[in-house]
Amino acid sequence: MNVPPAPAGGNASAAGPEMGSPSDLRECFEAVLRCDPDARAAWLDAHCTNAGRRRTIERMLEADARHAGQTIDRSFEILLDRIGDDSGDDPPIGTRIGPFVLLERLGEGGSSIVFRAQRTQDDVVQQVALKVLRHHLYTHDERRRFRDERRALGQLRHAGIARLIEGGITDAGTPYIALELVQGETLMAHAHRHCLDIGGRLRLFVDVCRAVEAAHRALIVHRDLKPSNVLVGADGEVKLLDFGIAKLLHRENGDEATHTHQRAMTPAYAAPEQLRGGQITTATDVYALGILLCELVTGQRRSVGDTHTPSSQIGDTTAPGLLPAPPARMRRLLRGDLDNIVLQATAEEPERRYASAGALADDIERHLAHAPVAAHPPSRWYRARKFVARHQGGVLTTAAFVAAILAALGVAVWQAHVARAEARRAGAMRDFMVSSFREAEPGSPRAGPPRITEVVEAAAARARAETTMHPGVRTELLGELGAVLRAQGRLDAARDILQWNYEQSQRDLGANDRLTLAAGLELLRALALTNDYDDRVRGFADDLLARLPPGETGLRSETLVMSSAIAARERQFERAAREGQEAVALARSLGDSQLLSNALNAYGQALFLDGDAQAAATASEESLALTQARVGTRHVSVSTAHVNLSRIYRRAGNLPAAERHIQAALDIDDAVLPPDDWRRALHLNAKVMILRQQREFALALDALAEGLRINRLALGDEHPYVANDLLNIGTLRLRLGDFQGAMAPLRESLDVLEAAKDPNHIQVGIARGTYGEALAGVGDAESAESEMHRALATLEAGPKPDPHEQALIWECLARLRLDRGEPATALPAIAEIDRLLAGMAKPKPYWDGRTAALRAHALILQGKSPAAFGLLEHAAATLRASADKDVELDIEIQLLRARAAQLGGEHEAAPGLTAQALDAIAALRHPPVRLSAMAHALRATQRD
Repeated sequence: MNVPPAPAGGNASAAGPEMGSPSDLRECFEAVLRCDPDARAAWLDAHCTNAGRRRTIERMLEADARHAGQTIDRSFEILLDRIGDDSGDDPPIGTRIGPFVLLERLGEGGSSIVFRAQRTQDDVVQQVALKVLRHHLYTHDERRRFRDERRALGQLRHAGIARLIEGGITDAGTPYIALELVQGETLMAHAHRHCLDIGGRLRLFVDVCRAVEAAHRALIVHRDLKPSNVLVGADGEVKLLDFGIAKLLHRENGDEATHTHQRAMTPAYAAPEQLRGGQITTATDVYALGILLCELVTGQRRSVGDTHTPSSQIGDTTAPGLLPAPPARMRRLLRGDLDNIVLQATAEEPERRYASAGALADDIERHLAHAPVAAHPPSRWYRARKFVARHQGGVLTTAAFVAAILAALGVAVWQAHVARAEARRAGAMRDFMVSSFREAEPGSPRAGPPRITEVVEAAAARARAETTMHPGVRTELLGELGAVLRAQGRLDAARDILQWNYEQSQRDLGANDRLTLAAGLELLRALALTNDYDDRVRGFADDLLARLPPGETGLRSETLVMSSAIAARERQFERAAREGQEAVALARSLGDSQLLSNALNAYGQALFLDGDAQAAATASEESLALTQARVGTRHVSVSTAHVNLSRIYRRAGNLPAAERHIQAALDIDDAVLPPDDWRRALHLNAKVMILRQQREFALALDALAEGLRINRLALGDEHPYVANDLLNIGTLRLRLGDFQGAMAPLRESLDVLEAAKDPNHIQVGIARGTYGEALAGVGDAESAESEMHRALATLEAGPKPDPHEQALIWECLARLRLDRGEPATALPAIAEIDRLLAGMAKPKPYWDGRTAALRAHALILQGKSPAAFGLLEHAAATLRASADKDVELDIEIQLLRARAAQLGGEHEAAPGLTAQALDAIAALRHPPVRLSAMAHALRATQRD
């Protein structure tokens, strides 16, 4: 009897991680396959106690037997697909899935079951719609993709979209998704029950489109829009379900033929490219919306390839209640605009559909307002192309003869055509903008002339609706208009216009056309501000760089500038400096002063963040000089250059130069920017950093309050810039000793960051660690330690753990324990700092002094004063030699010397050292509460 040994790692309990490792499942299957058939059950009894795993392996063995042993020669993952994903009966009511308990089955489909479920946390009961997916996830890549998509969906926030609350994977490999529990009826049922007229139905449909548009802006496609996924509540508000769930169910790798059963879609609403297994884009959702619209107004679904108008399909025998008006009247209402809108939305070719769900909504609203719509019947050229496709033989013969004549003429005409093209584009853009400004003249009394943003947004709307405009002209024009809105702080509007422009340009001109790539760069600039440099923005930048042809030197330099800025924000400082340097070299080769100024600025910022302040100042000073020569001294670009230099000089310890540059920047802001311009908040932040270093904490709080006001107004309460302001406010209140006052802004900062960022993002870890410091200040040491350990776990789990930030939290933990008189628990925290420093490429020199002082404090608490003296001398010498001065640590070292002297019997020296420390504390603006308490406690023992 052939019985192989158990796979490495042994068995786990049914609740353990057996199904969490694909290699374990593979090893078990391959091991049992080597057994004689009659020995397999005994082997599984001994080595596979997890019921779910055993059931899967037994079904794999059955599949292998059915295919005469050939299956093992194929992919292991394909075999998993062959046996199916249903590893047993559906979970019964009362089962716990993750933190949720199943209460009631609400429905099911081919790929999932939906339950009403609930969880209880801190006596708060939360009910959700829990979708349990039938597609199990065994491999690491599958689980990673699921988590990535879940994270993106979790960040999707819109009133018309059911919120994803949580998602996870059980130990048995079953993925689940907890969604907001929505009470309501389907779109069609609501329209029929309330007997909505055509206007009511169309307005409801516009709400659906706006919700879809919001998801598309977040780069998320639904893939399975259908009536059952669109609910209407008792208040008449639309709520979309399952947004992006289809993507979570979809496998993106492997043998496509074996995965067709995994494609989550509803064929009646699926776009042609979806049915063919083609590329899924926002146009896929636009098609489904067109089908929904047709069903909503005609009571009938369109089929793929149907070219009849919706009005022609309404018969006199249509069942009562399905239509918003009698059949004859409905045909008249649909004929023309609504027919054309449905036809355009459901066009077979994605490029002929509306460019976005928002564009479809806009056309519906134009129809409701009795304005001309963008949709129109297929052109004669389009119909001609279809004719050619049907009659290729005869057409090709004629075309060959005509092409020979045109080729001879084409060479002579081409150069003149290219020379005139630029002039025509410029002229078209000029004429369009002149007409836009003329249309903006007030036709009725108003408080004043229209604002520039109103004119620009109106011009952009006209350009998007204009069907006769040349695609190249529209792409350039919308890029410029979007850039103006971005500069004016209308970030959401800018992003929407630029997203539409980029997608439309891809359809009109091709993905690799220069104008398309330039449109992508403008979109990247907007996304970098609105999305705060998340993973999708990084990927978009990399995609643009990869598609740029070698000859596009200027466009490549500009894209590298943005990529360098993104890398710097991701703390990839080496990449940021490398890309900044390449951008500078390319700009110098072109002799373009504006391009060179921008590249030098990016390069300087990267060098600054990488710790080379001198080289950063050199690059940034050159950038400032070039900018002033180009635009003069009173321009917002000059203000930004001054701000960058201020940050560099502050970090280098040259506060007078830092103050000079920030004041120059703020003076320019006062002269050229409106009071609520978002760039003011960025520039005020640089002022705050100087005030903080000067210990002008109260003034810094005033500046931060103004920056927070501007950012809330310009960006919204949930933007990461707002979280950064709140974090700085909380930190300053900690420095002032107002621990209770620090709690609220730090908690809000953490909440905003957790909602906007990856759970393991570095900013989440920093905010949590600072919140832990506040908890320690209010006396909740247990919670403080818990939050700090969570912060450390967050920083460690991030894609690029930052040892410096981790060391700061360990330092805070060590001080907390030392202040409690616990040297034995503080020393391991200090050892963690040493471990982190050993792994740093360029550790800051002052860390050596800081850890020496911490270790000396622990020795004093252990009664080892002589050894502490030596460490304190080393700490003081190290800090004196460091460029990063820390006056508070200098005072703490002095106090520790006094304490060591007193414990060591040097009663005459101790009072003098304490007095020196007290004098130094008194000389500080806003003396630290902790050091003051240490000094006064020490003085009290000396008096005793």
